[in-house]
Amino acid sequence: MFTSDIVFSSTSGSAPIVRKGPPTIVESEGAARLKAAPPSERITIPAPPLNPGMSSVLEKIFEIVASISAEKGRSIGLAALEEYARNGGDAGTRQLAENARAAAMTKESLVAEMQSGNWLRTGDRGKRAENIAMVDAMKNGSANVLDLEETGLKSTGTYTAHFTEKGEFAGKSAEIAADFEAISRFQDENIIRHADGSMTDRKTGLNANFIQEGHKFLYITWPDPVPA
Repeated sequence: MFTSDIVFSSTSGSAPIVRKGPPTIVESEGAARLKAAPPSERITIPAPPLNPGMSSVLEKIFEIVASISAEKGRSIGLAALEEYARNGGDAGTRQLAENARAAAMTKESLVAEMQSGNWLRTGDRGKRAENIAMVDAMKNGSANVLDLEETGLKSTGTYTAHFTEKGEFAGKSAEIAADFEAISRFQDENIIRHADGSMTDRKTGLNANFIQEGHKFLYITWPDPVPA
């Protein structure tokens, strides 16, 4: 069977590009694993017709994209999508909201997310003392945050939500395009890794952490807190 993909792609600005992607082959009706058709097949395989429910979803997404472009900013378009996801209450719309957030991510938006504490509440991040110390330093202004794009290491992200021809959510996928060898060299040249998992900056001796969030790569350094 086929899926109808909704694809969010990052740009150099804050507004993501959203489009309906090429057909994707799903191995079986209930399969979670998806495999993209080779480029030659994508050209020849027609997309199945969408049912009215799925057409409505696409219509809403493109309406939101238009609002993002019209406002030339991030907040209004993504707020509308997040509200739509909350009201929709299903996995598909929640994934669309997450993909929009990821594709629209900038250094500034990620730093704001980390300073708010939301970043620490995801997964096990809040269990690492280094993460907590880093966020505290970001809050008090003592941390230095370097986006690797500032060093010339550009990266982009493509975030896809897959839907069946019936409009049912069928999974997600993401592709990060970056020079990972250069990123690895950057880490080797700048970071000293310790046995306990902590890191320090080779040049300054400051505490260090390397963050990848989707297609964004941040290198953060900070001093030890001043005793009260």
